[in-house]
Amino acid sequence: MGIAALVVSVVVACSSPTRPELLVDVLTPDGSLIPPAIPVTQSTTPDATICCCRVVGNVVNRSLIPVHVTLKFEAFENGEDDPVATALDFLEALQGQATYSAVGFIRPCSTIDRVELADVDLRGIGGG
Repeated sequence: MGIAALVVSVVVACSSPTRPELLVDVLTPDGSLIPPAIPVTQSTTPDATICCCRVVGNVVNRSLIPVHVTLKFEAFENGEDDPVATALDFLEALQGQATYSAVGFIRPCSTIDRVELADVDLRGIGGG
């Protein structure tokens, strides 16, 4: 699997003009800003042919308030269109920048063709 940059800017428009805009960037560990992208994966063992594989990177909160962030990653194998595994990562009360290591896939990194960031859910938790 080639390693490319991952950036997903997510803007959640609020229905009320008095609420702040919520915005996070999901980046590779080196901070690359080149979409579209493949998340950086890392084996949880020294041997990538042995279980398991996780996603690593950074999340930057560009909102004016702390946010809860849920990241959903999907893993694909053998060129299939349907994911073979899903990993969810919950970042609680993100103030600024956080390093993440997603929960991971019960699959070796060597069998995964690609990983996609399938969803980002943001929830503001305080006043500005």
